[in-house]
Amino acid sequence: MDAGSSSPASCRIVVVSSSLETSREIAHRIKALSGDNTSESPSSSEVIHWTIKNKYYTAPVHFHPIHLEGLEFIELDDVPAVIYAWKENEPYRAHMKQLVEQTSSYNPEVSLAISMAPTTDEELEDFFFEHGFEYVEGHTEVEADRLDPSATPGIRRAVDALSTIMWPSMIRTDQKTSILTSQSSNSVATEGEDEIDLDYRTLMNDAGDNGRSNIQHELEMLEKWLENDDDEDYENPDDKNGGYTSLDSHEQSFSNDPWTTTTPGAPTNVEGFDDDFTEFISAPSISSRTESKLDDDSDSDLPSHADIQAASARIFGPTTSSHSTGPDSSHSKSAGSEPELDMDSPAFDLTRVLGTLETMKDEISSMPDVRERRRAAAKAALGFVYGLEETNSELDAAARLA
Repeated sequence: MDAGSSSPASCRIVVVSSSLETSREIAHRIKALSGDNTSESPSSSEVIHWTIKNKYYTAPVHFHPIHLEGLEFIELDDVPAVIYAWKENEPYRAHMKQLVEQTSSYNPEVSLAISMAPTTDEELEDFFFEHGFEYVEGHTEVEADRLDPSATPGIRRAVDALSTIMWPSMIRTDQKTSILTSQSSNSVATEGEDEIDLDYRTLMNDAGDNGRSNIQHELEMLEKWLENDDDEDYENPDDKNGGYTSLDSHEQSFSNDPWTTTTPGAPTNVEGFDDDFTEFISAPSISSRTESKLDDDSDSDLPSHADIQAASARIFGPTTSSHSTGPDSSHSKSAGSEPELDMDSPAFDLTRVLGTLETMKDEISSMPDVRERRRAAAKAALGFVYGLEETNSELDAAARLA
């Protein structure tokens, strides 16, 4: 029987294993790590309900644990995520080949292979990558994952990956207090604004001062998501920072306090992001020093400033500043005139941004060369950061003139 008779397939996560018990176990572990403390479904239940919840949205979804032998009887159309889990002494390579044969006509957004036991197989990542799955080490304890949120891979990586899906059940969480709208004289938020147009300044200010490591991790996760590649060549085995030496080596390019706002009355020391939506909206500020450093950098893997600007323009569209840098721009307005603040426009169209990122992700993942994928992912991620910074600067300038 297909769980789709009672729950939509588009909100389903199929969990496959040679043991139904293992399938249920991994589903419950992911649910527990995400912070969903609702009572567990009975062991006889066909589905395990999970609500992805954070500051900005909730998304009711469900796991459908099944036995590997029953996969051929499951309808996978519209299912966005498939997880294969296994324990010690199981023929996971043979099982994966069987799984791929039965799912070859489907293209889920997220495909994970989670090991529930330690292994000495050093070629696992490459093996699963060749079959379209991301390998995740799931044998660490839930408590250990919670103590080190930046630890990857691990069950937390599964939570991160599943949270990147644009679930049709996603509902925006009502904000009790908007940092921007609380400043009545400077507010650029509008009533009746479309739900998808999130209050940009609220998101940015709400990041707080949670440390460079979390911000850096979020940028790295965006790069990973864009590249959709965990190829071993992407990481340096001697790199304790997870393979992103090119980004970490330019730590000074980012401002030390990228989330600080000087807007009067804005709260400070706000608690940092505690959810996975940060992969889309959290990014470090780029100062003017970053521009010259990126242009002059000798690391050929880093995109040039022109590349970053081009990526930013593609993601966000033309910005106000991009049209005001011409030689006659200073004469386009009278000496006493000031830019007019558009009170009815959202900071940016989140639908456009996410759609463009999805398109770029598809383009990058189809590149055959690992080095080119890495370069393209860095270009897109830094273009995203640059665009956010430009938008923030324009909002600050407009608010001061309002």
